[in-house]
Amino acid sequence: MIYAILGLLFLLADQFLKFWTVGHVELNANPGIRVLPFLNLTYVKNEGIAFGMFSNVSFLRWILLGLLVMFTVFIVLGIARGFLRTGLARFSGAMLLSGLLGNGVDRAIYGYVVDMLEPRLGSLTLPIFNIADFLAVVFGILFCISLLTGGIGAPEEDFDDEDEEEEEEEDEDDEEDGTVFYSVKCPGCGSELTVDEDILDEGEFECPECGEVIDFETAEVSEVEFEDEDEEE
Repeated sequence: MIYAILGLLFLLADQFLKFWTVGHVELNANPGIRVLPFLNLTYVKNEGIAFGMFSNVSFLRWILLGLLVMFTVFIVLGIARGFLRTGLARFSGAMLLSGLLGNGVDRAIYGYVVDMLEPRLGSLTLPIFNIADFLAVVFGILFCISLLTGGIGAPEEDFDDEDEEEEEEEDEDDEEDGTVFYSVKCPGCGSELTVDEDILDEGEFECPECGEVIDFETAEVSEVEFEDEDEEE
């Protein structure tokens, strides 16, 4: 839930800044509005992807919107069903989705993306971008790193189910091998414990619940009878 809230806040911040830029900054003005010694607000229309790349590809809008729908489904299911297993994968995925949605809204409505953040480092000219571009690039890299370091896989519940199945198989193997099990009641805590005949032959056993040493000669011991599934059927 926290990842969705953070993603939504960044998405709203991106859309608010774009809305404010369109209403208060002149399109393609040079120079733009100086807000920091190293940053201007310069309103441009971007028909490409992050930082203005591939802006001359006419059908790029529909390709990106299609990819956005698929990625949205992937991230939502990944977080909801646990396929994104680490905090980094979930957080970076949510932030990446927020950035992609921020630009996706622009493309769906206007056919272009509003960019306005223009870094100024002396005479160096850098691409103009927006908050969504920043989220898409930075958290896109982090998301890829998380996937390469075990951030995606089967949910942990599936692993628990596999462990239970293995334990059941081991119990069945023990039954087939003819191993006899005994139920022992701990006089200290009253726990019902199951031990095999090898442990029973040792004469005593330390209760894992309370730590008391159980003397099999004085404790209540009874043989465990397993039900035969074939007979029940």
